[in-house]
Amino acid sequence: MDPSTGQVTCKMPPKTVLDLLQNPTPENAKKYLEWNQKKIEQIVKAQQVVEQVTGDSKQEQISIKDIKEVDFYFSTTCPHCQKQAQVIKKIAKLIPNKVVGYIVNGDAVSLAKFLQITGLKIPVYHFSSAPYKDITAVPLTIIVLKDGKQKEFLGFTENFGIAEINQIRQ
Repeated sequence: MDPSTGQVTCKMPPKTVLDLLQNPTPENAKKYLEWNQKKIEQIVKAQQVVEQVTGDSKQEQISIKDIKEVDFYFSTTCPHCQKQAQVIKKIAKLIPNKVVGYIVNGDAVSLAKFLQITGLKIPVYHFSSAPYKDITAVPLTIIVLKDGKQKEFLGFTENFGIAEINQIRQ
């Protein structure tokens, strides 16, 4: 109900969503996943614009010595996750044995291919064993600091505000 007019409106899910729900075929699932990925990209772009306008993109610097662990949530079919894996590789070089991956979507074959393409060499576990379960999109990187605070980064992020990351070459 619209509080200003008192009108009741009913909104239907987009056609792509309805098609998948009413006829769950591989073709409809693929169309849904493509539609969903585009929506995620739009949200990430909108978030970046808001950060530019509000000045929130000026994140405080994190020192590598203050990091307890880094959790990288990804999908093997996500091109943004492949790009993010390159940054995660740099962090893993700075703090070996403190970076862990969690595969949100994909199987053993696609994981092997993802690791081969990206050159990422970190322990990877299935999402069901992850400490953080509220995943709405990938890539998601969570940096857990030694003081117990954590910083979450959704979408591709260049350096997470880690000062030492720019010193590492691939």
